[in-house]
Order: sequence, then C-alpha cells, then structure tokens
Amino acid sequence: MRKVNLFIACSLDGYIAGPKGEIDWLFSDGDYGYSKFYKSVDAIIMGRKTYELSLSFDSWPHTGKKTYVLSRKNNKPDSRVEFAKDGVELTKKLLKTYSTQT
Repeated sequence: MRKVNLFIACSLDGYIAGPKGEIDWLFSDGDYGYSKFYKSVDAIIMGRKTYELSLSFDSWPHTGKKTYVLSRKNNKPDSRVEFAKDGVELTKKLLKTYSTQT
C-alpha cells in the first residue's frame, strides 16, 4: 500500500515561514535526511505559498516528481503542477489511484 509521509521544517512556535514568507531561519548547514527522503517519494504535495516561493528559485526543484499544489485560489495553469482545493480528497485520490495500479 502507498504511504503518505510528511517531511517539514517548522519553528518551535509551529510556523513554516516568517510573517513575510521568509525562510531564512532554516538551517542550511546540513541535509538532515532530506535527500534520502526525497528519493523515496514519487509525488509532492505543497501549499500555494510554498509553490509561489519555489517559482522564485533558479530552476524548478521537483522535476521528475508529480507535484500537487493545494490552493483555494484560481491559479494560472502550470504544466509542472496539478492544483487541488481539498487535501483530504487529493490524498484519497492518490491512495486509490496507487492501489489500482499495483
């Protein structure tokens, strides 16, 4: 059966980014297991703000991975991602799709 795993960095007060979306507080002195985790997944689910931040990177960080963005907004089409409004329904869909493929 397909597994759903969460890999996230958050501050002690439960935030992923600062008030203005900044992520400069994240440790950058090591990998902290991210590379091993990333190789083990076949799909990425992220929130809209993380998606928008990733658009500012020099290159798309998730090439080769099916990527979903959770957003209630009407977003401009992007061939690299699929937008979804409901994370629970998306997860159910992914689990069901996987179980019928195996």
